[in-house]
Amino acid sequence: MKMGKPPAVERLAELTVGVSTSKDVVAVLGEPQGRGEARSQNLGLKESWLYESSEVEGTRARLRMLMIFLDKETGVYQGHMWTASGMLFGQTK
Repeated sequence: MKMGKPPAVERLAELTVGVSTSKDVVAVLGEPQGRGEARSQNLGLKESWLYESSEVEGTRARLRMLMIFLDKETGVYQGHMWTASGMLFGQTK
């Protein structure tokens, strides 16, 4: 079973931190599946966009997530974080 669309992390190089806009992000990656906010001590409050997919086949599952960070006031691209994980379901010893 597949859910979502795998994030196009290979296209991240087409975005430039501090220059690209939210419209540029949509043009490169498509519409996000989720939106929210992120806050850190050094970077302050940022708008965050989520791109994710999951795939389950038998006893194996794979999750891919990409977070895009935008300036809350200007909508300018501030950076990203992406991760992928795999899991195996079943008995453990």
